[in-house]
Amino acid sequence: MPASVRNSTFTDCKIGFVPQIVQSEVTNCVVDGGVVGCYLQFGATATIRECRFLNQESVGLVINSGCHGELFDTVFEASMLRNIGDYGLLTGSGNLLMGGFDSTIISTYSAAVSFHGNDILNAGGLTIRVEGGIPPTKFHDYSSNYWGTTDFAQISNWIIDQADDTLHNYVFVDFRPIAIGPLPVEPSSMGSLKALFADPK
Repeated sequence: MPASVRNSTFTDCKIGFVPQIVQSEVTNCVVDGGVVGCYLQFGATATIRECRFLNQESVGLVINSGCHGELFDTVFEASMLRNIGDYGLLTGSGNLLMGGFDSTIISTYSAAVSFHGNDILNAGGLTIRVEGGIPPTKFHDYSSNYWGTTDFAQISNWIIDQADDTLHNYVFVDFRPIAIGPLPVEPSSMGSLKALFADPK
């Protein structure tokens, strides 16, 4: 049976909560203040739904190597250094990441990403920072998200990846196609769904 945390508020804790078992479910919780909102370790998988992270000194969510953070309908406010530090596996949809003073998401070559249908915004720093690694190139899949703009050049400028250093950086952030407006939405037809996304010609 998975461990479950529901309808709870964590205020000014050094770390709001630390799932450490194989499967945890966190639903409708608020983490306000502290240093780190949620810290996944020891191979944990956490499904986080309808939660809110704000006012962390450092990071809203840290996904350590070997861990899986699965996010749905969760909000990270622009009141922290970084929204997410991904060193494991990041998946999910329907989330609002409002950005951090340093970056919205930071990750490493060892991380994996399949993160679609989210609003991933910029709060003045970088949107995504990922550096390092060794050949071959790895791809982090951020396609079909909304970035606060439809300007591909601007989005690319907010991202640090292999496009910025082909000699030393072996991670490429794949952000195309992009959503042309905030998500999530519930389109009434496949045609209207396709109209939500754009890719340069």
